[in-house]
Amino acid sequence: MAVDELGASWYTGNLHKWTCAPKGAGFLHTRADRIEETVPTVISHGWNAPMVEGGSRYQALFDWVGTDDVSQWLVIPDALRVVGGLEPGGWSAVMKANRELALAARGVLCDTLGIVRPAPDEMVGSMVALPLTDREGDDPGGLLSPLNIELLDAGFETLVMIWPQWPHQVLRVSAHHYNTLDEYRALATHLSRVGV
Repeated sequence: MAVDELGASWYTGNLHKWTCAPKGAGFLHTRADRIEETVPTVISHGWNAPMVEGGSRYQALFDWVGTDDVSQWLVIPDALRVVGGLEPGGWSAVMKANRELALAARGVLCDTLGIVRPAPDEMVGSMVALPLTDREGDDPGGLLSPLNIELLDAGFETLVMIWPQWPHQVLRVSAHHYNTLDEYRALATHLSRVGV
């Protein structure tokens, strides 16, 4: 689906995760009827830039925002090309493979930890969120469960959030071309060992 088809006034996203572009690479799509009222949070010389014929004030405002380093923006086309080229079917095949891996990872985690799948397969993209056993102890405050740090220390880079409030927690697992099912098996085994 094209972004225009969503009908959203604004649609924005970061590109460092799924496209493997550098952090700071992202995009903003603005619906045509909202362009005139949309300005960046930092105003630079684009505000007073004379418009050449066919030029866009919107583009002038967002193109050069002060002395920012824009190198991460410049590699977006390369990141899209490289990651899209990882599968013979291009981006559609990459997204399909990521989704299949996310579903398989969810299956391993749910089966190992005795968690009922919280959503039907149709609602899963490249990420899954699973409710974990409530933690013991005082509310640590903040958004992250202490389990998050424990997993990082054990070599697992994932996210465990306190949600909706302590002692409830949710494990968020994402899947990409650089992940393997064995990594999720190891995570499930570790979580099972620590009594989650």
